[in-house]
Amino acid sequence: MRRSILTIAGILVATTSLFASADAEKIFDNKCAVCHIKTIPTDRSSMVGPALFGVMKHVKMAYPNREDAVDFMVDYVQNPSKEKAICMPQKIAYFGLMPSQKGLITPKELKKVSEWMFDNYPPENFRGRGGMGCAQSCSTFVDFDLNKDGVIVKAELLSVRADKQAKRAAQGFPMRNAANAPAFKTIDADGDGKVTQKEFTDFQINRKSSRMNSNMSRGMGRMQNLSTFADFDLNKDGVIAKDELLSVRADKQAKRAAQGFPMRNAANAPAFETIDADGDGKVTQKEFNQLRTQIMQQKFNNN
Repeated sequence: MRRSILTIAGILVATTSLFASADAEKIFDNKCAVCHIKTIPTDRSSMVGPALFGVMKHVKMAYPNREDAVDFMVDYVQNPSKEKAICMPQKIAYFGLMPSQKGLITPKELKKVSEWMFDNYPPENFRGRGGMGCAQSCSTFVDFDLNKDGVIVKAELLSVRADKQAKRAAQGFPMRNAANAPAFKTIDADGDGKVTQKEFTDFQINRKSSRMNSNMSRGMGRMQNLSTFADFDLNKDGVIAKDELLSVRADKQAKRAAQGFPMRNAANAPAFETIDADGDGKVTQKEFNQLRTQIMQQKFNNN
C-alpha cells in the first residue's frame, strides 16, 4: 500500500512538473519568441535578437548556479543595462540593448520562464558558432572551486589547470597555449588572494570582449578594401549596370594579382542578378547597401 502511495505521489509530481514546463514554454512563445527563437537559426537576416541557445550559453557561463541565473534573468529583463549585460558588446551594437519588459511580463511569469530556460537550454551537445563552444569545454567557477567554499584560491586554479592539461595531452590534444593562461593575480581583481564568482565572471566577459574587439578590428581593416557604390558607378548616373560591375571587378582583380595578392574567392562574388533585387537591370544605392549589409551580417554571425 505504501509503495502504491509513493508511486502515485511520484506520478503527480512528474505530471505537475510537466504541466509547469509546458506553461512556461507557452509564456515564452507568447512573450519572448518574437525576439529570441528557440532553434539554431538558419536565416539570420530577419533576427531581431540573439537566439535562445546563445543567450543561455552565456548566462550559464556567467551564472552556473540555477538560482543565481534565474535571479539575474528576472532582474535583467526588467532592468537591462550595458553594465549588467553578459553578451559581447558587439552583439549589443548589432541588435541594440534589450528594452525593459516591465509591464509586458509579470515577475512571476518571468521567474517561471527563466527556470524553464535554464533547465532546457542550451542542449548538452550545443557548442555555439565560430569556436565559441566554451560553454561545454571551458572550466566554470564551480569546476575551479574544489572545496566548494564559494571562492577560488591559487592552489585550486593551478590544480584544475594541470589536471585539464594532463587529460587533454592524454587524449592527443595538448593545450598549446597553456603558458599564456592568465595569472591568478590577473583574475583576482582586488588582490585578496581569493577569486569570487563576480571576479571570475567579470574576467571571462572582459577577456571575450577583448578577443571579439580584436577580431572586429581586423574585420574593419578588411572593409577598407571593399569597393563602394561610387567605385562601381563609373558614369556617375546614380545606378550600377552589369558591365560597370564586371569592369570594376576585373580591374581590381588584375591590380591585386599584380601586387602578388590574387583574389582567391573571386569566383564566389555575388552575381549581378543577386544584387539587382528588382531585376530591372540596374543596381540602386539601396540594393547595393542591402547586399553589403547581408554579407557583413553573415561574417559577423560567423565570428
